[in-house]
Amino acid sequence: MAALDTQHNTLNEHEGAAAAGEHGETGAGAEHSNGEEGHGAGGQDIHEVPHVLYVVTESLNRSGHAHAAHVIERYENTIYSFGFVIIFCLFVRIAMKQRRVIPGKLQNAVEAVVELFYNFFRELLGDKHAQRFLPFLGSLFLFIICNNYMGLVPGLKAPTSVPQTTFALAACVFVYVQYIGIQLNGIGGYIFHLMGSPRSVVEWCLMPFMFVLHTIGELIKPVSLALRLMGNIMGEDILIFVMATLGTALAAAIGLGALHIGLPLQLPFMFLSLLLGGIQALVFTLLAAIYFLLMFPHEEHHGEEEH
Repeated sequence: MAALDTQHNTLNEHEGAAAAGEHGETGAGAEHSNGEEGHGAGGQDIHEVPHVLYVVTESLNRSGHAHAAHVIERYENTIYSFGFVIIFCLFVRIAMKQRRVIPGKLQNAVEAVVELFYNFFRELLGDKHAQRFLPFLGSLFLFIICNNYMGLVPGLKAPTSVPQTTFALAACVFVYVQYIGIQLNGIGGYIFHLMGSPRSVVEWCLMPFMFVLHTIGELIKPVSLALRLMGNIMGEDILIFVMATLGTALAAAIGLGALHIGLPLQLPFMFLSLLLGGIQALVFTLLAAIYFLLMFPHEEHHGEEEH
């Protein structure tokens, strides 16, 4: 809440500077206002509760290290994402070092998660393909769900609420799916798949239309994945920010502002975000698995369905 009060005071200062520019400082005052507006667009997003890197960049700007602040602002989502990757890799390394014939608690937990993922994807992809794609799909799910939940941790933000992260994830899925399609079907089979796998005379007559339609569909898939994930996580962040701001305003209205105490109106929505963040990670991963399934050779695909 104290961070929200600081942000509110900063916004008041910006409004005062803008008002001074309107009353007469149309030259340098206007340029100063534009500079502040640009800084706001590149740094703290309007829908986010202030986080650690925002506080760091503000401190660097005040101390005259504008270049370092700009670098952190530009790559803050990457920093949070790679921070999770580093912590996750260290955790896995520790778990792998403690492998025993009679597993301990940590090894049991890791094996239970892996087995859960394997059983889930086996029902969809079959035994052989579940083993092959489990590392990618499991890592994808864990990365997304943990990045979704980072926005609920005080002082952190959710990197999946910005298009840079979600489009990068969708691009990884898109490239891997196309690679698997070419590897399993060959170039000719892959093109035949994009044609709609025509068999009859009518299907061959419709082949040019189906080829364009399937190609557009393949290109739309990563866009759909990225926008769905980003929109839902950003919506959660906006809702939590609005309720936290409203709680701070209500606390000030009833005389608690001097104590820097805000009413926790955002708390129920944070529990809702726990559910929605997990659902969005599951949906993204499940759709990625289905995209792999659609690229399997048709005979194998039909065999898996019958099984």
